[in-house]
Amino acid sequence: MLYEFKKLYSNKAIAIIALFITVVSVIVPIVFMLDFEYEAYNEKTGKIEVINGIEALKAKQERQSKAEGKLSIEKSNEILKFLKSSNSEDLAMARGAAKYPGMYEFLAQAYSEYAQQGDFEVKSVKNANVLYSRNAIVIKSKIKKLKDRGVDLSNDEKAFAYKQIGKIKKPFMYGFTDHLEIAIKSLIFIYTIVLFCAMLVASQIFSNERKYKMDLLLASLGRRKVAIISYKKVIAVIVYVILLALIPAIVVLGICMVIFGTGGWDVSIHVVGGLFSVPYNLSMGFFVIIAVISSILAVVAVAGATLLIDALLMRPFVSLVLSAAIMSVPMLLKDNEILPSVIKKWALIQPINTSAYLDKITSVFSFGVSEHRMFVFPSSMVLSIILAGIGTFFAINIFARRISK
Repeated sequence: MLYEFKKLYSNKAIAIIALFITVVSVIVPIVFMLDFEYEAYNEKTGKIEVINGIEALKAKQERQSKAEGKLSIEKSNEILKFLKSSNSEDLAMARGAAKYPGMYEFLAQAYSEYAQQGDFEVKSVKNANVLYSRNAIVIKSKIKKLKDRGVDLSNDEKAFAYKQIGKIKKPFMYGFTDHLEIAIKSLIFIYTIVLFCAMLVASQIFSNERKYKMDLLLASLGRRKVAIISYKKVIAVIVYVILLALIPAIVVLGICMVIFGTGGWDVSIHVVGGLFSVPYNLSMGFFVIIAVISSILAVVAVAGATLLIDALLMRPFVSLVLSAAIMSVPMLLKDNEILPSVIKKWALIQPINTSAYLDKITSVFSFGVSEHRMFVFPSSMVLSIILAGIGTFFAINIFARRISK
């Protein structure tokens, strides 16, 4: 086992890939931070101030921290009263951004029809007394709009979605989460790269045995010993890609928490911009955790599938190209408006689409039978585990069989 690890990690290309992912993991979140813009109304000057970069994030964090905590009905009414005291809707939005960042947008999502918050006037809301009954109403509006677009959910899916909405913990927690949002945006970009790096590594493992004429030596050992060697090679690759997938999570979250602290993990995901209609009972922190875990599982699944293809072909370039071609198909299918919703639903949970965190978290699709169902996010994790197991199992046995012939 140790020999296969040393053999894999002694390859310069393997070390370069790890270094490349580390560098990208440092650069990407910093770029997002520097690109951040915060507009807020100054009550003293009567003007809108625009701040950019890390300074903007710090300013927003400072203002948001003054109002963080449980978003009770009383507190919601207090915020709404403040917003309604403005002379115009634009001023309400600007003043809200200064004193209660994100709350204007949250209330607009909560009290408008699904995806209509851009045209909604928060000043028209009488009070926030029914705030926590709005989740179910917005989800029903969402399902109706999906149906109007030709995306019809089954009765079981609808029933499951409504049931899960009732499990959402209330009152919501409010607080600063922009650093975690930047982490999510960074991971979306980086894990797409990691997936293709995993393919690159896995496509070399069995092919190199033929390339360097080691297959002739292995053939003399017998099928059982070859299977053991094959198993060790697969384990070495799986451990490597797991470590590779951990780099972005550790580096990105490390940078975000060093600069902005460890707050925001308990903030309800429904308070975060654009996510009021999420049917999950999730905090922002738990969302980040499951995003990382699902991506690690997806990377292992992609590596396992590529190992299987490489064991069948034993030609590195062909294995890489074919793996990339096969596994990239779901990326093209998930947003195709022409295809039936069932195809797009299955495409969304494929490992190659692991970085589609927002599509998954906002989806009301589910898989299962009757009441025994799971939403898209956990379904994608289960599928990754299954594909990883199938890929690695057959890769080990097919390689042993081919070499022993």
